[in-house]
Amino acid sequence: PRPAVLNVIGHYSNGKSAEHVQRRSISQAKKGFVAFAIDGLGQGERQIFEYTSDFKKRPLASNMPGGVHKTIGFQAFLSGTHSFNLMAWDTIRAVDYLVSRSEVNADEIAITGASGGGMMSTYILPFEERIKVAIPACNPNTYSYHVHLPSGSDHENVFFGCFAAGIDMRGDPLLTHAPKPLLINATSDDHINPPRGTWELAGWINRAYAALGAPQKFRTSMLDGPHGYRKEQREVATAWMLEWMGGDATDNLEEEFPIEKEKDLWCAPNGDVYQLPNSREPHELIVEYSENHKPAWNKVKSANL
Repeated sequence: PRPAVLNVIGHYSNGKSAEHVQRRSISQAKKGFVAFAIDGLGQGERQIFEYTSDFKKRPLASNMPGGVHKTIGFQAFLSGTHSFNLMAWDTIRAVDYLVSRSEVNADEIAITGASGGGMMSTYILPFEERIKVAIPACNPNTYSYHVHLPSGSDHENVFFGCFAAGIDMRGDPLLTHAPKPLLINATSDDHINPPRGTWELAGWINRAYAALGAPQKFRTSMLDGPHGYRKEQREVATAWMLEWMGGDATDNLEEEFPIEKEKDLWCAPNGDVYQLPNSREPHELIVEYSENHKPAWNKVKSANL
């Protein structure tokens, strides 16, 4: 059995077939890991065409999934639930699948992703204890710095009541992973996650790991470059996984190799999971939740008040 890596994807319309995702997964496999990449909500084979704001003007492959996240997010908020619930469920089920495989060492599971994938690599940690090594890229930060940026957050990043409870959702979930190995994989020119916020968060996490006697299990990398998951970042991530999941951490360089065509990676007919029997769109799940949790109003017996 081999260590495994769950690759969660950021906001890329083609999801797991995006070039940098393929290169990450293939390189991991070449280093001895079982690599598993999953399409997120509204991505890849889970795109929801009619939820993209300009779907009539642009081809399907060019639509970003952010519109889906916002549409489903609004529906979930109005129904009393949260789009993160759907995304967390996907991730937990992906870990279930990995540990069910005979070629996977269930005690050696890592998770990594950038941007939205970095978000999931952060937010899932309080709910999935089977993850041993976490490498969120271009996401962990603090709200005190993030709020000054000229950009908003998708609905899965918005949690009601967190500030009142003293929780900073941009980074606090990482503290629940201590003292297991954690690498914050950041870049200096990230337009969404200011480096100052990353370093502020890293200071708090450093204290937590030191208090638990494991300061060597936490590290922050800050490479020059924009928001994303470039080759140099992937190599740093590979070294960290090799260090804590067996292998030679110096054997982390990513070689050149061909990647697959998107259609050759499809798991569902025509690259659309909603064509599979018994499939359900997120909207249906939200409606079902709303129906099952709507308030039971008492009928008025008399019009006399």
